[in-house]
Amino acid sequence: MRKFAGFMANLGSGSPLGISGGQPIGYKSDIAGGFKNQQMINDEPYNSAVQEWLRKSEPTLESAKLENTRNVNQRIGASNIRTAQLREEGLSRQRNWDTVKQADLEEKQRQGQEKIDTSKQRAAAYTWDKEHPNHTYREDAEGNIFSVDPKTDETQYLFDQEGNKIKSKIYPMK
Repeated sequence: MRKFAGFMANLGSGSPLGISGGQPIGYKSDIAGGFKNQQMINDEPYNSAVQEWLRKSEPTLESAKLENTRNVNQRIGASNIRTAQLREEGLSRQRNWDTVKQADLEEKQRQGQEKIDTSKQRAAAYTWDKEHPNHTYREDAEGNIFSVDPKTDETQYLFDQEGNKIKSKIYPMK
């Protein structure tokens, strides 16, 4: 019946060319419009089923969109958290590196100052030795050097320019 109704709609899809005295004159066929009407009638069950399916699936589609949006937001949030963690790890490594470099620099400065102090003490010891050629040198229990005058048995500790006792590791005794 549906095919027949579509066929009839196709046949009646034309229009008169004009009207004279209330009567139609001629006939103008609308084949494309008639074919379209026939298709609509023939495909009406299919189109209704598709529309019904779309109507029923709309809530599912909407929830899928919401879930997708939530997933995207979670991924972005996780990515932001990881980026912040990596940034903090990088800053922490940089702070550790700076601390190590600072400690290394301080150690080099300490060693440099120690070399300077050693050189000053050696210079003072050599000067003392040059001024007192007959003296002998001994070491006390703490490792400090003192000189002994062989004529008078007088003892005297050796001091550097800052007044620090000179250690035996600095100046070899004779």
